[in-house]
Amino acid sequence: MPAACTHSVIFEIYNLTLDERDIVSAERVGRKTVLVENERGTEAAATLARPRALVVRLVRRSARDELLRAARVRRILDSAGVVSSVAPRRVYVNERLSRLNKQLFYKAREESRRLKWKFAWTKNGKIFVRRDYTQTAVRIRDQADITRVFGDATVSP
Repeated sequence: MPAACTHSVIFEIYNLTLDERDIVSAERVGRKTVLVENERGTEAAATLARPRALVVRLVRRSARDELLRAARVRRILDSAGVVSSVAPRRVYVNERLSRLNKQLFYKAREESRRLKWKFAWTKNGKIFVRRDYTQTAVRIRDQADITRVFGDATVSP
């Protein structure tokens, strides 16, 4: 299914009304998955391959925020209504981060898992962590913040 069709179906799943004029661009990004033939055959290998991420750029920031808010409310979404040729897979809707923030978020998540912190999330391109419900959220801006919040024995870059 082309990317233009995929994103409109996802908007319908979240009960959002977007016109085609609201979408600036939609494209697949990231490395293509190389399929390795296994004992099950090429058809089974093709169904196991994960598709590249779909990035949709919207005209209005309010439409983007509305989509992200709807995605947070309805966490569990699969591809059953979007792509019918393969087995249903989980679909994730996230905001796109810069390379630096993506690396920082990865490190913050790894440290959160290691120290059994409950929450690590992004909002409006900013990274936050929180130990549990009783603690306040801490914003992570750089590697020094990760060291300050989680201690010196952190995940190496």
